[in-house]
Amino acid sequence: MLYQSMSGDAASGGDSFTATNSTIKNSNGYVFYVTNQTSTINLTNTKITNTDAKGILLEAAEGPVYRVYNPNKGGMHVYTTNASEVNLLKAAGWTAEGTVFYTASANGTPVYRLYNPNSTNGQHHYTSSVSEKNYLVSIGWKYEGVAWYSE
Repeated sequence: MLYQSMSGDAASGGDSFTATNSTIKNSNGYVFYVTNQTSTINLTNTKITNTDAKGILLEAAEGPVYRVYNPNKGGMHVYTTNASEVNLLKAAGWTAEGTVFYTASANGTPVYRLYNPNSTNGQHHYTSSVSEKNYLVSIGWKYEGVAWYSE
């Protein structure tokens, strides 16, 4: 894995991986998974054996999911892929906690975001279950769309 720190304590950027006269064996997941903005993989005289069921050599994360904390009303968190939403919430007194993970490609499973308009603290709920999403909408939660995609 070539990655950026998920705790938000490191700046985004690039990284590299080099293997020369090597053997890389993989049986679970991707051979390479990249979360940085730029990455370089240099393989010279390197044999790759990938027996994972999906057989994927390289997966690149689509983009960051940010976490924002509301210290004013019960300590709720919001997760978003929208940097403008982060800035709007910061202006309202929330604390941006940085990137917490990266969303998968749009080929992944959608994760839906819902908002409880009856809460006093900005309560959101995230689910990949269509039936759960539909149930919450039926009892008054506001559907806000696909928040991100998961593997």
